[in-house]
Formats: sequence, C-alpha cells, structure tokens
Amino acid sequence: MSTNPVEWRQLNTELIPTPEFAPPQKDKMSRRWCRIKLLKEFEDKANEKLQMPPVVKMRKDEQKVLDIEPALQGYSDAKFVFTDITYGVSNKERLVVVRDPDGTLREASMQEHCRLSQLYVPMLGRQLTPPPMFQEEYLKLLLEQGEYEFILDRACVQFEPDDPEYHRVTQATYDHIDNCRKYETLRSTRHFGPFAFYLAWHKQIDNLILESIHTDRLDEAVALIQLFHILNPESKSASVAYSSQPVQIVQAYVESDAVKKSMLELALQTFMELQKQRQEVEEGIQKAHLCKV
Repeated sequence: MSTNPVEWRQLNTELIPTPEFAPPQKDKMSRRWCRIKLLKEFEDKANEKLQMPPVVKMRKDEQKVLDIEPALQGYSDAKFVFTDITYGVSNKERLVVVRDPDGTLREASMQEHCRLSQLYVPMLGRQLTPPPMFQEEYLKLLLEQGEYEFILDRACVQFEPDDPEYHRVTQATYDHIDNCRKYETLRSTRHFGPFAFYLAWHKQIDNLILESIHTDRLDEAVALIQLFHILNPESKSASVAYSSQPVQIVQAYVESDAVKKSMLELALQTFMELQKQRQEVEEGIQKAHLCKV
C-alpha cells in the first residue's frame, strides 16, 4: 500500500458514500380537483372558527371540608395550597386543596382553583385575574359601544362555560343586544346559536321573531320557534306539527305563546301580503313570456 498521502486519498475516495436521490414525482392537478381541495380546507377552517361555545349549567362553588386539625391553628398566618400537577389531567379534574390558618383542610374555591390551574397549566390568552373590562362600569361602556363579539370572545378565553362570571357577562351582553335589536352584530358568528338558546330558554324570542319576519327570514323564525318548543314542551303551540307550513307554525306561536301578539300579527300579515304580491308578479311575468312565445 502506498504511503503517499495524495495517493492514499485517491485510493479511498470510493469509501465516501454518494447520496442517491429518488426521481421527482409530478402530480397533475386539474382545476376541478384543486378547487375541491381548497374548498375543503376553507370549510374546515370556517367550521373550526364558527364552533359554538357550549351552553352548560352554572357551577356551584361548593368547598368540601376534608379535615380539621386544631393543633395547626396559629402555626402560620398564610394559607398552604397543594396542587396536583400531573400531566394530562384536565383543569376541571385537577385536585387543589387548601390548608387554612385555623387548621381546616378543604377543597379550593372556584377562584382559587382557576388561578392555580392557570399558574401551573397556563392557557393562552387567559389572565390570572380577570381583566377590568368585565367589571360592571367598563362592561357597560363596551356594551354601549356595540363591542358584543369582542366581549363574548374574550369571555370564552377568560372563563370556563360553567363559571358564574361567564354567565353574568354573557347574559348582560345578550340582554343588551335584545333590547337594542342589534341582532346583525351576532348573526353569522359562533355566538348566535348560544344567543338564540338564551332567548328561547328565557321565553324572550318575540323581538328576534319580529326582526326575522321584517328581514324575510321566516325559516329562521321557524327554527327559533322549534327550539322554543324543545326547551319549553309545556307551551301551547308545541302541539303544532312541524310538517305544517312555516307560516302556520309562526301563526300558532303568535296566537298561543307570544307576548307581543299584536306586533307579530301585523308583521306576519304584512309578510303574507308581500308574498302574495310577489307571486302575482311572477305569474304575470311567466304569462308575458308565454304570450311572446
């Protein structure tokens, strides 16, 4: 074997591995296939953004006493908090207990539990203490400015759906929207469903039905009445078959359960007259075309 370093390098160049690249693959995408794929991606993103916040019952702040140890009374002026930080456990199931200065060992209160969970397992956008915007004076200003969607989005981030503060903020927002008839601000957003549920649960759907009739959205009014029947099966108009005509379903509700009966009757009568006029115009246009032919 040669001892010349140049010859040695030349003789051992074969030991250097040469990368082998696979031949490129080309997929021909037709315009139709590309359009279907893009529409599917956009639809998935839209469904994710329009996912409605859940409507759940308000949670009660119950603090279960686990143990009382009088010997620890006066040991310290501070509270001792013990938190389960096991990975993968949901914040709602996470165990948090507090030892009070008087020696009482109890489960953490709702606020204590939320703060400790946020401290150890932080959620993006959530603060340890609720921002001032949820205080009554600032919340009132935001409502007067019409920042309904911003308030509801921020409440979804800051509070859990069963938190009493979440219920207080959302109910104040829904009531303000209903009183000011600002339904368009929530329509086509993820908050419109919970808003309609709130109105139907509290039997306050008259204003929204009236607005739906005025804006030629009778199908939306029928859907709202059907939701009202599901939540209030004892209502008088719940016996009307859903196979009936939309106008008949609305009429049954107006006659039996509506609070603003006269206003709804007038709006429904105007709607039916307009529908009749439109039908007559369409029939006249069709006859004119047939005469020309």
